Amino acid sequence: MKNQLLFLLAIICCLVACQPTTDSENDDSTTVEQDDATSHEGTETTDSPPASDSGKDSPEGEQKVDPKVSKLILTSLYGDSYYEDEQSIEFSPLDHIPEGSLPEAFSDAEVADAWVIFAKKVDVPPGDLKTLFVVKSNVEGNDCHACSPLVSAGVMDDAGKIEKHIYLGPYGVYGEAPYVEAQPISREDWGLELHIGDLHMGYFVEYYNLHSMKYDFKKLYSTQLSEDNNGTCDPDGTDEHLGECYEWETKLTYKVMHDPEEHLTDDYYNIVAHTTGTRPSKEDRNKIEKVDEKATYAYRDGSYQKQ
Repeated sequence: MKNQLLFLLAIICCLVACQPTTDSENDDSTTVEQDDATSHEGTETTDSPPASDSGKDSPEGEQKVDPKVSKLILTSLYGDSYYEDEQSIEFSPLDHIPEGSLPEAFSDAEVADAWVIFAKKVDVPPGDLKTLFVVKSNVEGNDCHACSPLVSAGVMDDAGKIEKHIYLGPYGVYGEAPYVEAQPISREDWGLELHIGDLHMGYFVEYYNLHSMKYDFKKLYSTQLSEDNNGTCDPDGTDEHLGECYEWETKLTYKVMHDPEEHLTDDYYNIVAHTTGTRPSKEDRNKIEKVDEKATYAYRDGSYQKQ
């Protein structure tokens, strides 16, 4: 994921005056655990709800959305000013975005544009087919490094009716939205995953947010997934003005919960975060040390908390 986000950020920096639409490819930064493991909570396995087809990626890594699905979602939300070629729609932000969700960059704009950047059919609860979707909205000129588009998420039933549509807030850099994935997180809920990457002054960082489809896209978990200083370090150790290089990343595994009798429970899956690589020491940031750590997070009281 990091290399893909870095490539995209480089392209965006070069074409900052344009309106790019490319997102990065899928990777394995989040997975459903393939091996059984025993803990005090019982046996954790991989028997997760079936994931439906999310569509094919383009050769450039762009997440493709069925044009018919895109048009149905956008016209249901924002009216008839739909552009077939661009799969986008124009709308009045003041008329459609609630005041509490309206970003400052949108407040004086008469027109905004919106795109469906993610749409996936999910079968949850079992037997109830829905389309989980994400929309990016932006206004002209909102494409600087610190400029974020407005990201919203929603659910459409199998008959094409919008059941819910929630504005999550401004996310991303250079006017581009985060990369989006979806992950089953219990038998009756899917998690919407937002990967937010940024390259600044030679440092690359990637953050991760998990939102609950069931609970109106409430944020359940967030963490930093990776960091490196490859753009501002000395890999050979010959430049006294540059520091030592470091690079670390965290892989997330969702572990399906069973009770001691091997019955699949309704509990939310545990998250196991495995961090490896090198990073600055907490005691002395000029000292680089190896890291290989695992932490488990369990769902309690409306969010994921470290065990």
